[in-house]
Amino acid sequence: MNTSAISNTQSDSNISSASKIKSTTITPGAVKKKEGLLYKKSEHLKVWRKRCFCCENNFLKISHNDTGKNLRIIDLNSYVPSWQGKMKDKCVFVFQVRSGLKLKPKAIVLAASDESVAKEWFQFFISVMV
Repeated sequence: MNTSAISNTQSDSNISSASKIKSTTITPGAVKKKEGLLYKKSEHLKVWRKRCFCCENNFLKISHNDTGKNLRIIDLNSYVPSWQGKMKDKCVFVFQVRSGLKLKPKAIVLAASDESVAKEWFQFFISVMV
């Protein structure tokens, strides 16, 4: 992913433009891949932070920036997605751990400033989890 330095203190206009999708590749029978910037709610402080995302098939890679700092890889097949809709200035969707599994985090809360971007990401996640 090629992005400029990520700052949590950018103005709303910069944030909404940064949350746009960078690329999407969906070819029948091939690898499904999407990358770009979204917001992730922190697990303890419950603060929205901008993160780099790369989803390849059912694996979601989350990092603090485009260099892969603090990379976390999540198998989306262990989670159940749900659309939460508009909350304040963001459109939110959540991945909850499937019942019977003991994984951390128990929930991954993601959002985008633009509803169409959030819905596009959510639909992509649904398509790779099927």
